Amino acid sequence: MLRSWLARLLSAEVRRLTAERDQARATRRDALTAAVRWHRLALIHKARADVLAINHNTEEQ
Repeated sequence: MLRSWLARLLSAEVRRLTAERDQARATRRDALTAAVRWHRLALIHKARADVLAINHNTEEQ
């Protein structure tokens, strides 16, 4: 009886820990995806700003 109770308890704990691990992985994946997206947008914005600055400088000369 004690063994079966302990086995059920451990099984529940393993399921809980597995669910927590899976949730952490999903959260980390979502955060990484968002960071990559923001980084890509920042690079695009910087490239556009650089082109505008170059064009502005050549128009002044």
